[in-house]
Amino acid sequence: MRVTIVGLNGPVSNICLAYPVVTSPEQVQTDVQQMAQLGGWHVGRLLPYEDPAPTAWRVEARPGVTTDREGKPPLWPVVAALRRFEQLSAVFVHGVEGAMQGQPVGNVFMTIAWEAHGGATYYTVRIKDPTFRSMDDLPRRPEAPAEGRPATPRALWVLLAVAALSAGLLVGVGLWRLSAARAGPATTAGRAPTSVEEGATAAQGAPTDRGHQPAVATTGGVPEEDQR
Repeated sequence: MRVTIVGLNGPVSNICLAYPVVTSPEQVQTDVQQMAQLGGWHVGRLLPYEDPAPTAWRVEARPGVTTDREGKPPLWPVVAALRRFEQLSAVFVHGVEGAMQGQPVGNVFMTIAWEAHGGATYYTVRIKDPTFRSMDDLPRRPEAPAEGRPATPRALWVLLAVAALSAGLLVGVGLWRLSAARAGPATTAGRAPTSVEEGATAAQGAPTDRGHQPAVATTGGVPEEDQR
């Protein structure tokens, strides 16, 4: 059994009921009236989707179906009116974008699983004992989808990637500077002189081998041996 309510919190809501078997208009009308009474809705004329053996029906609610006092889709009227079915699917189309999934909840009467995506909230209810009497017999109410559009996983991954790239660049620059600072003295010691002062300093510190070369005295730019 599937119930779809389109236009939650709108001026007009369309309630669509898809039965697993052919159901008489009288029974469908009873189900709709019970849901409307429990939810405080005002419904119009019941219309079949198929003919002559309809299994799906629709009806308008004016004003539209609204969320309950806790801001959640009104699941209780659907469950209470259709408790004779072992499994129910209830879809509330509200147009609030968001994606989330709640943990299944349950008690001795029923279990409820739910998820929200594509602007709708989906409930799957399995009835274990239809003798419950009031809304208090429902399991712990599932959370309603958050208002607005939450950040998508893709956007979160992009932010994480940007943060990681920025951190990597900072670490890389720091390591490069540290490496350059350590390599500076060694490079200076091993390179060739680049100025006159450095050349002179290197010449002063270089050893000489004057003992193995005879000294030659010059006078006026001409060797003494030639003057003789």
